[in-house]
Amino acid sequence: GNNLLYKKRPVIILNKNIKIKIDNQKIYNVPITTLNKVSIMQTIKLNEIYINQKLYKNIYLGISNDIFHLKDVDIILNNEMEELC
Repeated sequence: GNNLLYKKRPVIILNKNIKIKIDNQKIYNVPITTLNKVSIMQTIKLNEIYINQKLYKNIYLGISNDIFHLKDVDIILNNEMEELC
């Protein structure tokens, strides 16, 4: 599962092959540890986002350093998000 936190807030991870437009957003470099390596993931702060009709505030969106191949999955939610509802 995804347990990544930054500044005590959940980070959701977007597949590298999904392109998003980031205009004038501050980029946060978040250190991550995966099974294979330690690296930095670029993230942006989302003031709010709706996922499955639920509002989440002040979470981070990280762009994966690698393309992940999980069938039709392009975003990995964070395990801590359910507590934020």
